[in-house]
Amino acid sequence: MSGFSLKPFFADLYQECPSADYTQAKKRLKIDGDGQSLKVGLGLGKLKSCDFLTAKAGVYQFIEISDLKAQYQSLQTRAKQLKKYLTTKELKTCFYPKEVIAREFREKYLHTLLILDGLEKAYALRTRPKKQFLIVLCESDATDVMAFQFLVSKLSPCLDGLVDKVEVLSILDLKNRLSS
Repeated sequence: MSGFSLKPFFADLYQECPSADYTQAKKRLKIDGDGQSLKVGLGLGKLKSCDFLTAKAGVYQFIEISDLKAQYQSLQTRAKQLKKYLTTKELKTCFYPKEVIAREFREKYLHTLLILDGLEKAYALRTRPKKQFLIVLCESDATDVMAFQFLVSKLSPCLDGLVDKVEVLSILDLKNRLSS
């Protein structure tokens, strides 16, 4: 892919959280999105993916920014509505919020690795940096961040060997980390 430029795919990191009002916008490589995104640029638009990628000092950070609290509550409501129609096993497998969210994030990370492979081929990259999967909550409440720590224990074993670290943090924590 000669002449392939990443420049059009940089976007404001905080656009994923409408409630986040940060004056110091951070531009990062946007992977996800139907329009101007890396996966679409590489012809891989059908894949799921993390929202952004940063690369610094031999570490790739895959960043997924989400309003997990709202998603969790929506899934919980749906599970309650379906409780009388499904077995406990069906509910847990298909509608239990922790399972659904963990499965979705696992798929996003794995598909993002495929997109990264396409990027590495486009630029003939041969590096094997460490990989971190940062799950960022739009909320800045430490209680919410603690409530979603289950994702670390659910995702780390099934992504073993594919990711060096899974971390859940708030949008404010991400801002502070990227500013330092």
